[in-house]
Amino acid sequence: MSELVLVDTSAWTRFLQKRPDRTDVADEVERLLLADRICYTEPILIELVAGVRGEDDLSGLQRLFASVRLRSVDDAVWKTATDLAFALGRRGFRETPMADVLIASTAMVHELTLFHHHPGHFEPIAEVSALKEYSLIR
Repeated sequence: MSELVLVDTSAWTRFLQKRPDRTDVADEVERLLLADRICYTEPILIELVAGVRGEDDLSGLQRLFASVRLRSVDDAVWKTATDLAFALGRRGFRETPMADVLIASTAMVHELTLFHHHPGHFEPIAEVSALKEYSLIR
């Protein structure tokens, strides 16, 4: 099997939109799904659930994620996130959202590549860590 990719909330939202503002991002998520190379973690699901509008959307999201691999936030992820937050703070990146730190830490601990559509969020993390990330923004 090819390398697994952790898809960030920012990319999932483009995929889940009826008319995505970035079809290239939605297409990449679909490609990863069809290739069975995609996974998620609890913070991503929580962010997505917070944005659903009703029970039908929630049910659809739950059905979709039932077929996607979960990579859990465990003790190793929390330790990595703590170390990463410290490293970011030392480099002056104090505005980095802690959910992104947790998502990036999950990718690093589980040796995943992170696909995102968040300009400026994950690049600083990659500067101070071993995070493998990519985006179609560049």
